[in-house]
Amino acid sequence: MIEDARRQVGSDWGEIQSFGDFYMSEIRQRGQRYAVVQVAVMYENVEVTYTITFDENMKLAGLYMK
Repeated sequence: MIEDARRQVGSDWGEIQSFGDFYMSEIRQRGQRYAVVQVAVMYENVEVTYTITFDENMKLAGLYMK
């Protein structure tokens, strides 16, 4: 899924250079619990902040990139 989303943002990100701090929290929405992780990743040509959401079974429930 990440590769598909990445292609929509752009094609020339370059190699990963470093990761920022990881921030994690738990949210409850409509009776469900989710784990949310946010991290900034520095590539050669761009910096991307990922927000990744997992359900209670640790299956991917959401992916946001900016």
